Amino acid sequence: MNIIELKEKPNISNDVKLDRIYAVFQNFLEELRKRDWSNHPIEAVNRDAEAINRDIEKINSSSYTSNALRNLLKYKLGNIIMILRQNHKVVPQNYYRNQWTILTVIPLCPFILWITTTTTMNDWIPSVIISMGLIVAFIIGRSVAKNKDRKAFEEGRQLNIASNFWSYTYTPAH
Repeated sequence: MNIIELKEKPNISNDVKLDRIYAVFQNFLEELRKRDWSNHPIEAVNRDAEAINRDIEKINSSSYTSNALRNLLKYKLGNIIMILRQNHKVVPQNYYRNQWTILTVIPLCPFILWITTTTTMNDWIPSVIISMGLIVAFIIGRSVAKNKDRKAFEEGRQLNIASNFWSYTYTPAH
């Protein structure tokens, strides 16, 4: 995948958070450059490389600083991850863990709230039901996601960048 370089911006080292996300973005691009894309359709790889290069050009040509640049970097990193997931099924580490944790808790919330509002028993029972329901949903989401993350790793579809709920961090090779 032919991806252009991310240009250094002045005064990045003054902002610790911006410096960190900038380094993560550069490491992420290095991972994409090093990855073997020969088993993917060449047209799709070239099309996605052009989309990624357009995102990098927007970052390189932007005059943003501090918070605005940090938000732009996070947004573009999310876009690139979405492109890779949709077109090539390539994801960062822990991607499914983060997705499935939220996807299993949110649908159960209305059901749990319905149970608590229709319950006419003691006051403490609805809160116990809510707690137990959220814990069970969390455990189900984590177990399903762990299996999907393991499968992605075994099939070689996982990048060496770990996604967390709030940020992305670079991890060395497996």
